[in-house]
Amino acid sequence: MVKLAPPKIKSKKDPYWRGLRTGVFIGCFFGCLAIMLLIGFQGIRIGINPEQLALLVQTRVKSEAGQEIPRILEEIKSDLPRQLPDHLTVLDQLTIGFGNSQVKLPAELVSTMKTELNRIFETILINTLNNYNTTAYQDLVAKNAYEMVRNTLKQEIIGKKYSVKFSPWFSIPITVVSSSKIKNPFQMGI
Repeated sequence: MVKLAPPKIKSKKDPYWRGLRTGVFIGCFFGCLAIMLLIGFQGIRIGINPEQLALLVQTRVKSEAGQEIPRILEEIKSDLPRQLPDHLTVLDQLTIGFGNSQVKLPAELVSTMKTELNRIFETILINTLNNYNTTAYQDLVAKNAYEMVRNTLKQEIIGKKYSVKFSPWFSIPITVVSSSKIKNPFQMGI
């Protein structure tokens, strides 16, 4: 029976491997240090396309308004019959003047007037709400959102420098710039 010798394993004390590991570590350390210094002094530029971002907001607002406005109108139509009688209480003090005297209307007449006016107002308002074209209002709300986002980005965000502090000794300056050439609303670069 032949005995096989165990395979030779390189010792961790081999100077070649120790030197290689040390060289890789030092290279990575100085490479990371160089990148950190470059970013720390030069900073990061974030490009924002205000037009495209405003268009994204406009589309989302129009979609949300298309869902919410009909729901709100339905709530108004269901709540309207309960609210109208509260606004007709002024008829209780209605008087008619004859010469120098005032005559208060009978309670039955006031009650009949309230009921009839309530029915008329409810019919008119519900018909108006049923025939209300929400598309024009949705477009107006979406256009206003577009203008507000675009103007806010241009006046208050683009051109500003921000400093993100990672530690007491290292911070990165970030500059927000306008870029209409990019297809994404956001783009980063050094």
